[in-house]
Amino acid sequence: MKTVAVVNQKGGAGKTPTAVHLSFALARAGKKVLFIDFDSQATASLHFLGKKYREIELTIYDAVTKQQVIAPHQINDFYTFYLLTRNSQEQRMNYHEIQQ
Repeated sequence: MKTVAVVNQKGGAGKTPTAVHLSFALARAGKKVLFIDFDSQATASLHFLGKKYREIELTIYDAVTKQQVIAPHQINDFYTFYLLTRNSQEQRMNYHEIQQ
């Protein structure tokens, strides 16, 4: 198993498009892919699931903060491509938690 992380402090550096296209290409080549969207803007989740990502109840936030087991979402018809999502509601919750 190999782990690939696309990271950079600078905003607008193309991290999300790079990660999205790389993961799609790897899944299309038959590799097993688990895309974990930790970005507070949840752009990758929006890309893969459309606006439905906002309706997902258990997300990566629950896994990290509540140590809850969550199931990844299968992407398209690729049986090897899964997503652990985040949503924009969590971004607002994080902001309010910091303010208190």
